[in-house]
Amino acid sequence: MNIESISQFVVQYWAIALIVSLAFAFFGYYLLRVSLALIGFAGGVYLGQYLWLQLINRYNLQITQSNEKMIHLGVIMIVAFLSTALFISFYKLAIFIAGFVAGGAVAYYVYNWVLLAFKVSVKLHPGLIGLGVFVTFGIIVGLVILKSERKAVGTVLATIGALVASYSIMVPLSIYFKVEPINLLHDLTDGNHIFMLTIFILIFLSLSIISVKLQIGKNKKRNNNKGESED
Repeated sequence: MNIESISQFVVQYWAIALIVSLAFAFFGYYLLRVSLALIGFAGGVYLGQYLWLQLINRYNLQITQSNEKMIHLGVIMIVAFLSTALFISFYKLAIFIAGFVAGGAVAYYVYNWVLLAFKVSVKLHPGLIGLGVFVTFGIIVGLVILKSERKAVGTVLATIGALVASYSIMVPLSIYFKVEPINLLHDLTDGNHIFMLTIFILIFLSLSIISVKLQIGKNKKRNNNKGESED
């Protein structure tokens, strides 16, 4: 699973991705366990697909065509179920993993965008440096979320939802910028489509501000009301 494959998935199912991401953005904190379950299930689906491909390619399994689809689906669903159960059962660990993946992915995306936009060439172990950026920022975001769980979780879910929603919105809009949807990620990060990138950033910032204010604002109000009732 990488940013490119996620991008292609969003482009292919942009309407569904938009609805789900908006739900994360505006209601992710209030549906936290559901959100974690969805993250665990999605991660399990990707992991199950990866394991299936490894089994087929590495061990050259001889499976009849009539049984292949059933076994394929079974492997994916079993892994997805275990991943979902893990995320729900180990709540703190799930929050850290979600923060680690989200923080690392965003940092890696920004890192690649800077390299492409400013045409920076990394000659010394570029893959290792990219991995270092992912791991470093992933750990930082994961620890921050654990330390300030209530605010951080709402903010992270709102930001991730806003990011995916903004990208989903850009898919149908790409035709107005004379860009093929399949190349949207590349064209947003190549530094040659500044106006389109500006629109994307404005949509992302607007959704982020509104969604974070909604989730964190409601959370503060609920906590204040709870404190008053206890007094």
